[in-house]
Amino acid sequence: MTPGRRLLFHGILVLGVLAATLAIALAYYTWRAFDDPFPHLPIRVAGDFPLSQDPELGFTGRANGRTHWLDPRSGLDFHLYLDGRRARVDRPGQRTAPEVEVMTIGGSFAFGYGVENEQTFTSILAREAALGPVANLAYPSYGTVQALQVWRRDRDLHPRTVIYAIIADHLRRNLSPCAPSISAYCLPVASVTFDAATGKPSIAPPSLRGSIPAGLRGRFLREVVFTDHVGPADVLWKARMDLQRIATLGTFRYEDTPARRQAAADFLLGALAAEVSGSGARLLVVYIPETNRRGVLTPPSDALRAALAGKPLSFLDLTPEIERYQQVAGRPPLFIPGNWHPSPAGHRLIADAIRRTWFSEAEPPPPPDGGTPR
Repeated sequence: MTPGRRLLFHGILVLGVLAATLAIALAYYTWRAFDDPFPHLPIRVAGDFPLSQDPELGFTGRANGRTHWLDPRSGLDFHLYLDGRRARVDRPGQRTAPEVEVMTIGGSFAFGYGVENEQTFTSILAREAALGPVANLAYPSYGTVQALQVWRRDRDLHPRTVIYAIIADHLRRNLSPCAPSISAYCLPVASVTFDAATGKPSIAPPSLRGSIPAGLRGRFLREVVFTDHVGPADVLWKARMDLQRIATLGTFRYEDTPARRQAAADFLLGALAAEVSGSGARLLVVYIPETNRRGVLTPPSDALRAALAGKPLSFLDLTPEIERYQQVAGRPPLFIPGNWHPSPAGHRLIADAIRRTWFSEAEPPPPPDGGTPR
């Protein structure tokens, strides 16, 4: 065989191997796309992509963002308007006052996913307790780490009362370097880590190694998650996901044990309570139980109660209140069917319980240092 023919033969062989490899990869990822499909949610998002990357928290809402969420399946249809502080507001262009009476921090239950801002418990409380300006700085997928960081970032609002709405999953989120997300990608966030030698907890910044830009994350949601069928985009994104996992191998691992959950919550709630009370404000921690399709509520864990004990804060567990409400047939559901966030009726119940407990005419004084959760 002449050198030229040998070169041609080797070239054809290489091309054949590449073509066969690509065909096998295409068949494999097509099978993966149908056998282990991405979530496909009939959600439509118009306007601004709601997330921005943040080097301290991991992500925040988009400053001055305007987003319209529509979910025909569950009937959800609500607007997300944020101001320059990323506080939720009623309408575009509205601004949070320079100082506020109440600051709300937490995750999607406090943020009010699925309802308009006027229907959130923060807004209801402000209207019906005749409070001054308020700021709802909660955001979906946040935990206690981000609640503490948001308080520190926005404490110049000088609130008299800080309401932290906590759910059971926050104790897990505090340890995880990835926030809950409908995207199959890790959504990096700050999390609690423990020194290997001393066991001392600290807040580690979000690991942006291998994470994808918010724009590409939005593209994945639009091309895959917010569609109603499996298509060529699913095949391509399955391959991209595997490359992403290889690039971030070992980056997002964490140890999740009851002892770690309690230690992290104790560290975070201790810092939050001390800083809020040191500013002259009072900290109110409101526990909102999560529920499932059968209506079973998740009460506060022993780890959470232990972490709350002995700190300058007040604690309200809404589990008994919700159980009493659900015993009466025919009432509007407290959680939105299908996504299990508080409904307008749920936000009303939360606001009423907070107002009766802490904003009535016979309002109890803030607890002293070392106060016992109620």
